[in-house]
Amino acid sequence: MKRNIIAGLAVVLALTVGANAAISLTAVSISGAPTGFQTYDLVATTGSDWTQSQCLTNLTSGSFYQDTWGSNVSPTHMFVGAFPTLAFDTFGSSPGSFPQAGDLVPSDNLASDFPGHGASASCSATLIDLTWYDTEASGAGTFTTMRMTVSTAAAGTFLIKVSDLDNPGFVVFEGAIADGVVSIIPEPATMTLLVLGGIGMIARKRR
Repeated sequence: MKRNIIAGLAVVLALTVGANAAISLTAVSISGAPTGFQTYDLVATTGSDWTQSQCLTNLTSGSFYQDTWGSNVSPTHMFVGAFPTLAFDTFGSSPGSFPQAGDLVPSDNLASDFPGHGASASCSATLIDLTWYDTEASGAGTFTTMRMTVSTAAAGTFLIKVSDLDNPGFVVFEGAIADGVVSIIPEPATMTLLVLGGIGMIARKRR
């Protein structure tokens, strides 16, 4: 009986998570950052054409790396060749732009629309409050939607939204930065599935 209940809950929760499964987000560590910093790519997978991303951060300590030659959005490969540290700038990115094989630089003229956002776009040493988008038809796929380079003592939280044609109202992800490590916090339904998976393993061991 208990096994049936657990299995039933797992199916319901799997369907719930699957409703938003067309967009996922992971934090991937990138080597080679400037001394005292660590670089992470926030890698999105979309089920249809990406349209927009937004980010709002709240750093309680440390800073984001901002290269002298950088901007709010991804640099072109030509400039990275001339200024290698530019590859580790903090910026919003899109399919077909850096670090992918292409130079389609997204637009970045808006702040985010999260509660508490500022009046204008910002991607500075202490604040990311940014909306970026493109008008290209890139289709579904996996790409870096943001590169974050943070100091090794950085700590704080961030919110990031990603939208595609199938999810025009955005899928929202919550992230954490602790001792310079950037991570995406699993959504509650995903956490419940992980717990249920653990319960299932325990139940199997007891049988």
